[in-house]
Amino acid sequence: MQFTTLRSVRDKAVLRALIESSTETLRDAYDENVDARDQASRAEQRVFSVVDNRQSRKIVDAHDLLLSAMERIDKRESGQHTIDGVDTGFSELDGLMGGLHNGELVILAARPSMGKTALALNIAEYVACDLKVPTLVVSLEMSQIELADRLLCAHARVDGKRIRSTHPTKDDRSRLIASCGAMSEAPLYIDDSPTRTVSEIASTCRRLSRIVQKRFRGDKSKQLGSRCHRLFAVDRT
Repeated sequence: MQFTTLRSVRDKAVLRALIESSTETLRDAYDENVDARDQASRAEQRVFSVVDNRQSRKIVDAHDLLLSAMERIDKRESGQHTIDGVDTGFSELDGLMGGLHNGELVILAARPSMGKTALALNIAEYVACDLKVPTLVVSLEMSQIELADRLLCAHARVDGKRIRSTHPTKDDRSRLIASCGAMSEAPLYIDDSPTRTVSEIASTCRRLSRIVQKRFRGDKSKQLGSRCHRLFAVDRT
């Protein structure tokens, strides 16, 4: 009887949250000054927040937070710098950043043709193929085919310029075939929609997170990885 009452209270709280989010969405829909796609993304985010029960965060004692912070510092000091993050595959970069961490926004900026896209793709390829952490690559200018070619050549350690300009050698072909088989099993996803906004990218990440969690339901490491969204903003102007 007590369990039924608790469940009823929880269900009522979810319904109230849905009503509140629906009311906010309806109010925003009448605002003509807000972009329609942004409104749709906000509405989706509100519903997902209700489903994930993220409307309110738990209050945490500062004592527990400080102990956790000291534990991470001790592990980094002992060489386990990415114990609470994900390696990039570049040891010096990991030494500076401590790896990639949940909730971080890493901006990779440089002049044109300096290798920003190549570096970002190398990191994505390492995280997805070597560490098996679900990874989403969003490109606003390069097509899926171009990205796939660059990722495949990087994984196979084959010169991409030689592949595009001449016929690949037998060794190149064997490397590409082997890499194609290995990469096809990696949790790597590519989106080349040229008109994506930041809110739409976040919306895509939320949907993909649920897809990945269902696909790798038996693998806890991949389920956890799918919830750690990391965005590389590559400035090519």
